[in-house]
Amino acid sequence: MTRQVLRRDDEKHIDMKRFLEEMIENPEMVGAMDSANINAHIEECLASLNCLRMGGRSTPLTALCILLWYARDRGSDVALDVERCLTKAFDICRDPSYVRPEWGVVLVGVLVARHLDRLPERERKDKPREEVARQCRMLLRDLDSRGVTPPVRDAAGVLLNAWDAGFPHGLTPVVQTCLNTWPETSGAKDIDLKTIVEYLGPLSSEIVTCNMTHRERVLYRAMCERDGKWDMLSRISLE
Repeated sequence: MTRQVLRRDDEKHIDMKRFLEEMIENPEMVGAMDSANINAHIEECLASLNCLRMGGRSTPLTALCILLWYARDRGSDVALDVERCLTKAFDICRDPSYVRPEWGVVLVGVLVARHLDRLPERERKDKPREEVARQCRMLLRDLDSRGVTPPVRDAAGVLLNAWDAGFPHGLTPVVQTCLNTWPETSGAKDIDLKTIVEYLGPLSSEIVTCNMTHRERVLYRAMCERDGKWDMLSRISLE
């Protein structure tokens, strides 16, 4: 009985991952969803990101960026705790167990560019929107200056510049920075996928992104390129 339950849970997880990957590839799917479905998928993504265990969090993180960017036009029909999501996004940026923590910066950008106006401009004597914006800028400047992974540091700087300019190109410059700060894989073109997976496999439970060697970063990107995930990420447009 226990094995059957675990198998059903695994199948549900695989089905959700496939759906989220399809949505990343085809963001127009968000426009075809009703608000209840959007809210359910937002909560599913956040639940995955709140897991302490490594593995399986990169896809929900990217999918959440897509969901929240394209769900903006639904207004109050989309249930969203902006401060809660921003707190999680900044946590991801600093979490060494995320292989691509720079997408936490993209999530910060999505929330700032598309959802910050959900916060009240004035509440009693406070100014929640202004205070949250100021805190976000401070935290981004901190990321831009401290010893986080190079993609996080560079993406934070680009996001600050885009914010100052009023997001004329949306978050496309931030997404491109997240991709471009990973090393090129020309030196790994003759290494087959099986060898790459075998090399990275033993590291999966211990890998700390800020301590990844240049070779590990090259091989990780090569693995993503071989299975199509890097191409999927490179086609993302948040304008």
